[in-house]
Amino acid sequence: MTDSAMTDSPGTAVEEGDTIGPVVHRPDHVMMFQYSAILWNPHRIHYDADYARDVAGHPDVVVPGPMQGTFLEQLLTGWAQASELLELRYRNRASAYVGQELTAQGKVVEVNSAEGTARCEVWVSNAEGRTTTIGEGLVRL
Repeated sequence: MTDSAMTDSPGTAVEEGDTIGPVVHRPDHVMMFQYSAILWNPHRIHYDADYARDVAGHPDVVVPGPMQGTFLEQLLTGWAQASELLELRYRNRASAYVGQELTAQGKVVEVNSAEGTARCEVWVSNAEGRTTTIGEGLVRL
């Protein structure tokens, strides 16, 4: 699913304000169908372009919200390669569509040296700069 390489892993010197990513994704029709099948999500807006446009009023197939959550999970686990993702919370704020360039990125907002953790804000945005999903993750370093 990932189109671009991850930035450096956190190593030992993680600081507040450090950036994570960006990682670019470009979901296609096959990916949308497969993801919907994995989730047992039969809603046609996620795999049937004619239905999405003509019945539901979308410009194209809608990227499932959980897929954008998966992009955020991959962002954090890719950044913290040998580490552990302890928590991830996210909210979908706007629709994203098949073929759009979606960029997952984030920043470290808090480092707890005593616990060896970093709290990170993460988000997905489209090529127009509109944020489609926002979230927060906790990573053990």
